[in-house]
Order: sequence, then C-alpha cells, then structure tokens
Amino acid sequence: MLSKKVILFDSILLAALSVFASASGLVFQIILSRKYGLGHESDLYFLSIGIPSFLAALFSTALSYAAVPVLAQTEGGSHRVGSNIAMEKFARTASFSFFLISLPAALLQPRLLPNIVAGDAMFSTAQFTVAFCWLASGVQILTALEIAKLLAARRAVVATLLALPPTLVGSAWLVATDFSVASAAFGLFVGNLAAFALAYWCVSSKGRVVTGYSESLSPPLKLSDALWASVSVSVFSAYTIIDAILAPHAGPGTLTTLAIAQRLIIGLGGIIITGPSALIIPILSQKLRDKDAKEFLRITATTAILVALAAVPIVIVLYSYGFEIVKILFFYPCGTCGEARATSQTIITMLPGFVAMMVAVIVTRAAHFLPFAARKISAVSAIWCTFYLIIALIFLEKGSIGFAVSYSVSWIAYLICMIALIYHSLFKSEKRYFTNE
Repeated sequence: MLSKKVILFDSILLAALSVFASASGLVFQIILSRKYGLGHESDLYFLSIGIPSFLAALFSTALSYAAVPVLAQTEGGSHRVGSNIAMEKFARTASFSFFLISLPAALLQPRLLPNIVAGDAMFSTAQFTVAFCWLASGVQILTALEIAKLLAARRAVVATLLALPPTLVGSAWLVATDFSVASAAFGLFVGNLAAFALAYWCVSSKGRVVTGYSESLSPPLKLSDALWASVSVSVFSAYTIIDAILAPHAGPGTLTTLAIAQRLIIGLGGIIITGPSALIIPILSQKLRDKDAKEFLRITATTAILVALAAVPIVIVLYSYGFEIVKILFFYPCGTCGEARATSQTIITMLPGFVAMMVAVIVTRAAHFLPFAARKISAVSAIWCTFYLIIALIFLEKGSIGFAVSYSVSWIAYLICMIALIYHSLFKSEKRYFTNE
C-alpha cells in the first residue's frame, strides 16, 4: 500500500508534468488558431479530426478503464504486468481498421463538406488532412495500449510524459512549415508515431520500466469487456462527433470556437485530474481485493471532493479573466474582439460542466473497478449522449453558447447518475461485488 507522503509527492509531480502536457496541447491549438483563424481551413481541420479522434479516444479510454484494473491486480505490489491476449487483439484490430479506413475516408469525406471544401486546391488539402487524421488516430490506439500497461505498473509519470510528443511535434511542424492546414494533421501523425515508439520502448525489456511479462499474473480480459468499456467511456468524447455534425449548421467558425474552448477546458482539467486519476488505481485495486466497500467509497469520495476544490481557482480565473486570456492566447494580434468575446463566453458557460466533468472522471474510474458495472455505465453514457444531442439541437440557433449549455447540463446529469450507480453497486448490491458469494 502506498504511503500518504508518496501519494502526495507523486500527485504534485504528476500535476507538474500535466502542466507541460496540457501546455503543449494549448500551444498546438494557439498556433493553429493564429495561423488559420476562425475560417474554413480551421473548420476543415476540426471536421477532419472529429470522427477519427472520437473513435480513437473511445477505444483508448476503453483500454485504460477496462484493462488497467485487471492488469493492476498483480502479486505483492510487483511492477510486473500480465500481458492480455484479448486486449492486444482489440487494440491492434482497432488500429489496423483505422489505417484501412484512411484511404476511403480521404476520398469520400471531403465530398460531404461542400460549404467548406470549394475548389480543386481545397479539395486536395481536405483529402490529405482527412487521411493523416485517421492515420494519427490509429497510432494513438496502439500507444494507449502501452500506456495502459505503464499505468498498471504504477509508472504514471512515464505514461503522462507520453502525452507530449504528438502536440510538441505537431506544433514544431506547424511553425517550421508554411503549407496548408494538412500540415497540422501530418505533424500530429508524426508526433503520434514518436509517442508509440517511446511507449513501446518503455514497456519492452530494453526500456526497463515494465519487466517480468507473464500471462499468469492477470485475469483474462474478455473482448466483450473491452467493447462494453468502449461504450461506457463514450461520454468523454461523444460530444466531439456531435459538435462536428451540428456545429457547421450553427454558422461559420462555431466549430472552431467550440474546439478552442474545449481545448482550454480539457488542458486545464488535465492538470487537475491526471495525478489523482492515475494514483487511485492501486489503492482502489487493493480495496477491491480486501472487499472493503466503505473504504472504497471513502477514497473515491475524498478524491472527487479534492478534485472539485482544485477546480475552483481555475473557474474563478476563467470567469474573471476569460476574455483577456482567450484574446492573448488565441487571437493576438490578428483576431477580433468579437471572436475573442464569443469564445470566452462559451468557456464561461462551460464552467459548471467543467467541474462536473473533473469529478466524473474520478467517479467513472472507480466505477470501472466494480465487476459487471460496464454495462450499467454504458447505459448512463448512452443517455448522456442522447441528452447532449437533444439540448444541442434545442439551442442550435444560439451557436457555440447553445453547445456550451448542453455541455454543462449533460455533465451535471451524468455525474448525478454515476454517483447513484456507485452507491447502489456498493451497498444495495453489496453481496454481488464485495463478498465471495
């Protein structure tokens, strides 16, 4: 069992590393926004990355939430991690599917965007952008598999550092080149390749991070578990695909405004959530083995409250100085005050949902430790997606503000449902989860 001092030190270290990881993502977004503005090229990039990014995030998060609790249950706190055949096949099959889809997607998707893709040059740019977005997302899934192994081996610091290469390489490529927006997608693809190479090296014996690979150390993860986990974590990325479909109908620049607001929100949220989310894995795993329902709930609740409190300063700063921050970061010196104000108002409207989402990450992480819970979480996630879609349609005429309202209301509703699910699973169905019966 980890001591409180070790947990505190690791949390601070991971928070510091998360600052760099989040900052690298923000830098990429800033360079993209300043280079292409709130126009058709920016919208083309976000439309191209929307579907593959959503699916990659779905599969990647599923690997983390479904596989890590299984792999973390090793003998005597050892850093050895059992290799799981079903998990390996799931990741490789999903990744290979993305590679196959990249060509037909590049041929077909630009034809579905007549309002954005006009002219032969823009059509060619759209094809390359779409192809590289699908390829980058395919590599991302393979990287997620290696990161899941690192998290299970309690190497959260290394896992956090692997978030840097995609956006760092992508940013460097954007600065070094003066090509079309397809260069952003290409830079992201190369960055994901670099992240996968580093992750694979760390997990292999050459990296000397995870050693003693053994099939016998972890119970098998069924393919159905991974599929249910994919549905259950769709809540963390489904809004991107809904935004990609609906936002263009709300007016030019709406999708880019949402992307900037979400990037800032998610980047700052990553600083708060990365440490606690990774460090409670071995603790909750131990409580699950001990069949201690009350302590399991106490640790989850305490962590969730601390995360909510840590989000308060960010909420205050964004509420008070959102316009100035957005203006300086994303629209200086070429952007207009109107663009910056619209983006800042969108961010402010998202703040209640931001806090709810941060707490929901912890609650959902804990819920995935409970056997047979993935299907129930999947039902809650499906309701969330439907709820978000309906509210977004109702407020579509309000542009990005309407999507921000949908974001906040949906996350608050999701959090309430997840808290009820965990409480019921721990105490109303205690024999099922925390006894040997």
